[in-house]
Amino acid sequence: AEKKGGQKAGELDADRLKKAVNRGVDNPEELLAAFQSVPDNLKKEAVEYSRTLGNDAFRARRYDDALYHYNAALSADPTNAVILCNRSAVFLKMKDYRAALTDALNAVRADENMYKAFFRAG
Repeated sequence: AEKKGGQKAGELDADRLKKAVNRGVDNPEELLAAFQSVPDNLKKEAVEYSRTLGNDAFRARRYDDALYHYNAALSADPTNAVILCNRSAVFLKMKDYRAALTDALNAVRADENMYKAFFRAG
C-alpha cells in the first residue's frame, strides 16, 4: 500500500519515529504513539536504534538523554532485559537508587541470566 508522495505504508511512520527518538518528542504519550505507529516488522529495528542512542548518550554522560532513549525503546519493548539493565545504570548515575533497583529486578525477571542486573540489584 502506498501513502501520499508515493511512499510505502510505514515509511511516514518510521520518519515520525525517527524524529521522536531524536528528541523531537518529549511527551511520553506521543513517544509511545510514535512507536505504536511503526509496523511490527520495523519495531525491533526501532528499539535497537533507540538503545544505541541511549548507549551513546550514556557514554557521553548525558544521562537525561540516555534515559529518554531507553524509555523510548522500553515503550515498544517493556520487558527487554538489556535495556532495563541499561536504564538501571542511568538511574544509578542519577542517584535514583529506588528506580535503579526496580529496573535491575525487572531485568532479572525478564532474563534470569542477566548477570549485570543481579550485580546492580545488590
